[in-house]
Amino acid sequence: MKKTLLALLFLGLIGTGTFYIYDHSSDDEGDQTIQNEDSTSTSTETATEATTIDLDEHSCNTQQIFTPPKDEGDLTGISLYVATSEDGVTFGDPELFLEGGGVPSVTAGSDGTLVAVFNWFTDYDENPECYNKVAIKTSKDNGKTWEGPYGLYVEDFPEDYQLPFDPTITTTEDGQYRLFFTTHVLGMEEPFVYGSAISEDGLHYTYEGVAFNSDEHDVVDGSEVRTDAGWFMIAPMAKQNGAALQAYSDDGAHFEEMENDRDQSIYWVGNMVNVEGEIRFYGSCGQKVSNGQGKLCYSSTTDGSHWEEAIKVNLPNGDPGITYTSEGVFVAIYAEPQDMPMPEDSTSDKR
Repeated sequence: MKKTLLALLFLGLIGTGTFYIYDHSSDDEGDQTIQNEDSTSTSTETATEATTIDLDEHSCNTQQIFTPPKDEGDLTGISLYVATSEDGVTFGDPELFLEGGGVPSVTAGSDGTLVAVFNWFTDYDENPECYNKVAIKTSKDNGKTWEGPYGLYVEDFPEDYQLPFDPTITTTEDGQYRLFFTTHVLGMEEPFVYGSAISEDGLHYTYEGVAFNSDEHDVVDGSEVRTDAGWFMIAPMAKQNGAALQAYSDDGAHFEEMENDRDQSIYWVGNMVNVEGEIRFYGSCGQKVSNGQGKLCYSSTTDGSHWEEAIKVNLPNGDPGITYTSEGVFVAIYAEPQDMPMPEDSTSDKR
């Protein structure tokens, strides 16, 4: 999956600071394949009530407008699908999750709440403010029905930074939501870093700062997970054919690189999930094909240092967002088509 999904190509133009809202929660017909008729009106009303404070005023941090490159295809044709599994290996038939999205991540909060984040490919002519920026969908019933999408707005985000892209969502010890994302200081030669933002409800976020950076490598599309032993991060390096750094944090806000024995023949671009103390990394693994991707699998660890041999999974594409619900069910969100290049092989210029 092309993880930068071309956010690296887009111009970040600093405007006047005026903010706009474009609410797609009622006009995304593709999402209705997941909601049943009885839940649609109730979900829409609940979503509207829950988001009147900020989401009706702000969306997508629209002081920066992305301009799609002329040679780029229509990203609105990329769809996200959702599937579930009892064991995290064999997933059932997928359902359409979103038309026009990629780079998904999902986490399970309390009381059956799921929060999913992704790069959102709106129709640029109709909604340039949110094109290829991070958006959110939420569920209050462990993924049976979903509300949204809503364009992400991050309070106090620095005006001289590229807006968030390639998001990862996690939960904190006290039940908040922490969003990680790739960003960089605006400019062609500035290095990529991971920023983070915090939220109480999964919808309204406040910028925390830079969570991780490397002095030697650009890092893109990270994967983060929290366990009782601390926070762990996989940090793919740009243009390194899936090789990745690994980092650790006590507080989830500031990470330091750590040693490990991960198999570097695996394409370490994906997402992690805590399964009752076992960390599983899901991504493109196995024998690589021409574009860097291979059979989808997961590799596991209990301490973050020693990783087990990968186990194959029946999902059709790499880099899924995945979580483990309070009902003991794996929920995976993944993108198609299957032949999109990975981001760290991209030669795209930064903006």
